[in-house]
Amino acid sequence: MNLHDIKHFILDLDGTLWDTSEISARAYNQALRKDGRCGLIVTAATIRKEFGRPDQEIANDLFPSFDPSVRSELMHLCDISNTTTLKET
Repeated sequence: MNLHDIKHFILDLDGTLWDTSEISARAYNQALRKDGRCGLIVTAATIRKEFGRPDQEIANDLFPSFDPSVRSELMHLCDISNTTTLKET
């Protein structure tokens, strides 16, 4: 397939076409447990509420007790875990 032949594509930022909330929650929890700084348990409901929002806003919601730099680090770890897990699914 040539990329120039693509006329349309669909972005599913809110889980309408593929609800990845359970997968994402597992990935976030795996990253947070491995890191060890945050005891938060992320649920699918929590992930659904955050779908489509910028990472910094999600980090502020999930990790309010941490300073902004740590929030960003934790969010980055969650993003890496989530991306890796979704690619494997």
